[in-house]
Order: sequence, then structure tokens, then C-alpha cells
Amino acid sequence: MDVTMATPLAHADPVVELLASAADALHRAERTGSAALRFEMAYLCTLRSGAAVLARRARPRSLRTRPRGMWALLAATAPELAEWAQYFCVCGAHNTALLEGRAGISARQADDLVRDAATFLVVARLAAAPRPRGT
Repeated sequence: MDVTMATPLAHADPVVELLASAADALHRAERTGSAALRFEMAYLCTLRSGAAVLARRARPRSLRTRPRGMWALLAATAPELAEWAQYFCVCGAHNTALLEGRAGISARQADDLVRDAATFLVVARLAAAPRPRGT
């Protein structure tokens, strides 16, 4: 009987995976004709970009702290990104309304979010870059 042993998968850096996934969502947003789907994919890009920053910089807290949304956590973890977090929090509410059928989206709104998501992806890559030890 020939038995093949499974080789362990190399553990990829979750930050790298999140940023690659964010870039993929942005690419999809840039290629779709539907304003609603462009907005949704661009917002997904911002979520994954923000998650990458949190994966790199957030530290575990006491279990007694109350839950916070991702954008509030990002603002607390990376204060230099607080304005982005506030803006994307509003976009998230709009995205939810869009997905629930309570709101529409114009091509201009979708294009603006695609542009802002692309900028934020660059900002997030810088904010999530590994820091030298001791800094």
C-alpha cells in the first residue's frame, strides 16, 4: 500500500492575504458595470483593507470590554486612520441599506467609493507594514 503524507501548508501572513483579497475586490469593482455592485465591491475592499491594519496592529483586550464595530476599532487602534474610519462607517450604513433594498446608488457614488477604496488600500498597506522591533 502506497501512503502519501500530506505536506503541511506554509502559514501565510493573514495581513498579506487580507490585502490581496482587498485588491481583488477593488479589481472586481473597477471591472463591473453595475453601480450597485461597484459600490459593494469597493466597500468590501475597504473592509478587508481595514481588517489587514487591525490584524497587524490590534492587541487583544480584556474580555470585559464591550464589542465595537470594525471602524470604531480601527480608529482606536490606528488614530491616524480615524477620518477614513468615520467615512467608511457611513459608507457601510449606505451599503447595508443598498443590500437590503432600502436605498439606491448612483454611478457617481459608486465611482467615488471605488476611487476612495483604491486610495485607502494604499494607506492600509503602509499602516499594516511590519514595524521593526522596538518601535
